Amino acid sequence: MSSLWRSYMQRSASHINPSDPTPAGVFGKFRKGAPSDSSSSSGPLVSSDDVMLSDDCLPGPGGTSSDAMAPSHPVATATGREEADDVVISHSFQTNETEQTNSASQTSPPPKPPKKDMGGWRTIPANPFGEEPTVTLSSPMATPWRQRPTTSKEYNVVFCGTAFPSGYEFTKELSSESRYAGVFNVVRVQSIEDPDYASQIANAHVIVPFMWRVDKKMLNLAPNLKLVIQYGVGVEGVDIDECTRRGIYVSNIPADDTGNATACAEHALYLTLALARYQKKMADSLSSGGLGWPTGMMLRGKTVLIYGCGALGTCCAKLFSALGMTVLAIKRSPWKVIPAEISEAGSPHDLEAFGERADVVVLTCTQNASSMRVVNHEFISRMKRGFLLINIARGGLCDYNAVKRALDSGSMGGFGTDVWQVEPFPTTDTLLRHERVVATPHVAGVTDVSYRNMARIIMSAIDRVVRHGQPPEVKINDPLVRDMSSSSFMTL
Repeated sequence: MSSLWRSYMQRSASHINPSDPTPAGVFGKFRKGAPSDSSSSSGPLVSSDDVMLSDDCLPGPGGTSSDAMAPSHPVATATGREEADDVVISHSFQTNETEQTNSASQTSPPPKPPKKDMGGWRTIPANPFGEEPTVTLSSPMATPWRQRPTTSKEYNVVFCGTAFPSGYEFTKELSSESRYAGVFNVVRVQSIEDPDYASQIANAHVIVPFMWRVDKKMLNLAPNLKLVIQYGVGVEGVDIDECTRRGIYVSNIPADDTGNATACAEHALYLTLALARYQKKMADSLSSGGLGWPTGMMLRGKTVLIYGCGALGTCCAKLFSALGMTVLAIKRSPWKVIPAEISEAGSPHDLEAFGERADVVVLTCTQNASSMRVVNHEFISRMKRGFLLINIARGGLCDYNAVKRALDSGSMGGFGTDVWQVEPFPTTDTLLRHERVVATPHVAGVTDVSYRNMARIIMSAIDRVVRHGQPPEVKINDPLVRDMSSSSFMTL
């Protein structure tokens, strides 16, 4: 700044009267265009151009911060300014009557230089009712008490159904954290018969389907939908092509990023042990007062076949190998790296050669058109007699009539499953009551660690897509979005 302006600013600052302790003594006597005392008026010492700050931009009494000042704190008008990057320091001052008279007789200060961009400050023009112009602060360097609160749009995240309640609860809990609070409204629709079902889906920006089908009928009700994200891996219930056509992202959570794969592998081991140690027979023995019965099967030295060796299959291989079992593995895609825990790796063409050696078969493959009912009579006939079958993948992988016949004939020694062709499990199904069947209610991946990690990934993906307009880090499709300036479509 010029030397003349600096000297004027320093001279003006010297007029501050420290003896007046009231806020009005500091700020109140220099209203725009008004003298400091009604009995002495030689014209305003400062012009209306000097008005820089409104009430809500000033600190509270006693140097404390305040987002909204009380009405008793007038607007500061007489200011000297020092400019340094984004920071504007305002010096408000007061004079007494004598000092005003002396000041009036002195040479008027030189005109201020033209205003320029103040590094994040912008002046809002005065309104026609004569109120003071105000200043808002947009600089990232600004102190928090100067920043005006902003109103964020609230986005609706709809969880479908009552299954897997921990997923909804953990996500809702996370949505209340400061970085998400007031931005995302996490709700749950329990049934399509709910009175508010249609309105919740219509207002949804995100749908977490769990076991629900996201088809054209549901999508027709959801004009605001931007993302369908599964709380897990499987998206076979989502009409991906229709979502793509409508510009809706489809995403899921890879098992190896959350601990979900490890949780499912632990559950596969649990089901294997439950069958190997005859869990139902043990319960009968205990209830009847028996001791030392039944005789279980030891896993060490046995052979396990992992059918479908992705992240989940690899975790299973590590756990079973640690028990001293020989691990064989099959997958459809070419093997890039064979984990050290796997003794032999092959393709579906090796099923018969591997199957006749396997004491335990663990299904960890994806469910698609080519794998539906892969465990049928032909599959079972290639396995070692009395083998244990474990399914922690998807219920549609098994032909349950073939499984029941194999259990009854002894071709299969036991069936442990966490999934079913129809879920929830039909409680009247005779297979559930079979003495060599151990079933669990789709809980393999539902643990404290995995589900909290999945909630964090869910919220991050939602925030990325809905609030920031970016694709999810894991995207299953490349949706078409309408160019709002025309009727054409473009691929992201």
